[in-house]
Amino acid sequence: MKINYDLIIIGLNESAISAAEYALNLGARVAIIYNSNFSFLSKNIILDLNIDRLRLIDNILSQEVKKINCKIENLKLAGLDIFSKESVSSFSQTNRKIKVSMGKYTFSSPVAIITDILSQNLEFTYSLKTNKVNIYENFSDLKNILNSAIASVTIKGSNLEAIYLAQQLTSLNKSIILPIKNKQLLPTEDKDISWKLQLILEAKGIKICNANADKLETNQNISNENNFIINTEKNISYDDYQDLGNDLGLKWQGYNILANERLQTHNSKIYACGEILGGYTLDNLNQYEAKIAVDNSLFFPLKKVDYENISYSLNTNPRIHRIGYTEKQALQLYHNNFYIIKLDVNFNYHHYSSFIKLIISNDNLILGFHGLGKNLEELFIVIKNIKQNRYSINYLFKENFNNIYTYKIANQIKEKFLEKEKKQNNIIMGIRETFLLYKRS
Repeated sequence: MKINYDLIIIGLNESAISAAEYALNLGARVAIIYNSNFSFLSKNIILDLNIDRLRLIDNILSQEVKKINCKIENLKLAGLDIFSKESVSSFSQTNRKIKVSMGKYTFSSPVAIITDILSQNLEFTYSLKTNKVNIYENFSDLKNILNSAIASVTIKGSNLEAIYLAQQLTSLNKSIILPIKNKQLLPTEDKDISWKLQLILEAKGIKICNANADKLETNQNISNENNFIINTEKNISYDDYQDLGNDLGLKWQGYNILANERLQTHNSKIYACGEILGGYTLDNLNQYEAKIAVDNSLFFPLKKVDYENISYSLNTNPRIHRIGYTEKQALQLYHNNFYIIKLDVNFNYHHYSSFIKLIISNDNLILGFHGLGKNLEELFIVIKNIKQNRYSINYLFKENFNNIYTYKIANQIKEKFLEKEKKQNNIIMGIRETFLLYKRS
């Protein structure tokens, strides 16, 4: 029996749900193929939990699962068909169709969107025994183990989940070790923000080290019954990725699919969005990429992703706020035609400090904003509006802020800006005077 769809979505995560919902609203007939072992729960839920209140985890998770299941059921009522990957025998492609064989059924579509194909579990290694446990379903078990005679915890994985978990576990008064694979703690963030966050983590007692350099030490710790190892990276077989790549002509970089600025993969009929592309799994990014992938796959591939104007906040402690380019990206795109304003903000009447970095073009347009600290939300909202509307940085100094803290930060930015303008004017005046002296001689 043959069934035709307008769009097939591979994976069932936040990005897949966003893509399916958007496509159904456009009137498309949509099918989803998913791995039945996939966990729907948001990775950011870890940070929202206080380690001392983990007895509430079951209630929180059941509410989260109910919301996801309710959304899926509503999409089914709207016409969405969902199939388990385990029941699929093969993927294939003709000149005009992508075909999926499933027993006596064959369904096809002219295009597909891939969001993910495998589940992501947290793997715990304890006393030479490896148990694969999904942290979102068994977090209370983790608490009980860590409250025992564990002296140190090693969290493996160069990702946000590892940082979230490390910050939560500091309250247990254990030695926390965080091996990272890159020179920078968060490789996609601006180097100054990443370095400041690393200093904060180390001040809280988290040991950050190079994963490769400490490989031997880590392996020795596994055999120590007083050490507990948590792996936050994907616990998957690379063969599954290779199989799908061979079937559909996809190309991978590690576990991330390669796609162009239109989210089109090496197979022109397949688009990608979400965590399969790499980077962060955030709601606004998921929805943004899903809409572009759906529009380009169902209609014409004309839309390009523009991450420059996509803002986000990371739930680290303190929070990271960002919109626009890093200093490295600005240097590649604008060479030296920009300047930087940095602020270490620490008012005496506050118990916390903040770091702010603004990257501004020579014509005073904001190229990037990076903030690390508490109470930066109001400033971030105004900066987003200025950047997305391509206003000059001068608009920041005309705003009436509700928060006195934000007002004082804006004044400090203004002082730095005027100081830079004064230096620039002095240089121009010097050049003019030199030129006039030359003409008089």
